[in-house]
Amino acid sequence: MPRRASSSASQVTGVAPAAAGPASARPPKANAPAAPPPQREATGGTSWFETAQLGQANAGPAAPGATPVTWLALLLALRGTVFVYQGEELGLPQSTLAPEDLRDPFGLANWPLNPGRDGCRTPFPWQADAPQLGFSSAARTWLPVDPAHAPLAVDRQLADPASTLHATRRLLALRRAHPALRLGDLQAVVADGEVLVLRRAHADAGGRDALLLAFNLGASAVHVPLPAAVATGAAPLFTHAGAALHGAQLHLPPGAVLFAPLA
Repeated sequence: MPRRASSSASQVTGVAPAAAGPASARPPKANAPAAPPPQREATGGTSWFETAQLGQANAGPAAPGATPVTWLALLLALRGTVFVYQGEELGLPQSTLAPEDLRDPFGLANWPLNPGRDGCRTPFPWQADAPQLGFSSAARTWLPVDPAHAPLAVDRQLADPASTLHATRRLLALRRAHPALRLGDLQAVVADGEVLVLRRAHADAGGRDALLLAFNLGASAVHVPLPAAVATGAAPLFTHAGAALHGAQLHLPPGAVLFAPLA
């Protein structure tokens, strides 16, 4: 469960459709099956973030800026097939293991210069107060549970409507409900420093779906004027960290996210 995600807005504008990989350049086989129907979610390759920053962003009020929800919302706003690694839906931070607990051959060979991948493979926390955080009834697990994960266990987050888990579920539901998020074109309306505003749109026989998606990845609040062509007066579908629309102005506190429909 890699716990991930760090980019500036300027780097994330590489969210435009991914270039075709070598496999897609191969000529079709003689009896190759027909191409998939156009409604498949395959509009831009794959999308994921993979650094320790997603977990580090869960450090709380002392670390203003993008939170795990910020990065998950950005991930689920991008084109392509999205990967969410186990633990990211809880905002789990990377674990630090003692040398004697390492199992990863790469970590064993390179510690202390590189501790390997065990820090993102520790047991999943189901129950905060259960032995082994509810992951196992064994006295010892292959990798040790991380006590820092107890407050982020599934049972704690299910009981908290403002948790990362509930936010992830709402974001996944929005992606399922809106063709613009799964199939639509992507336009970067604003890409300035740590601020990113995207427009996603899709039209088919069932109608037109268009969304405005705004992100502040930085640690300072910003006000963003929207071009008239993308201004929206509709109520947001999703907000995080105090994001708000005031007419044609976006108010984005640190780590804020806003999804709103466009006419």
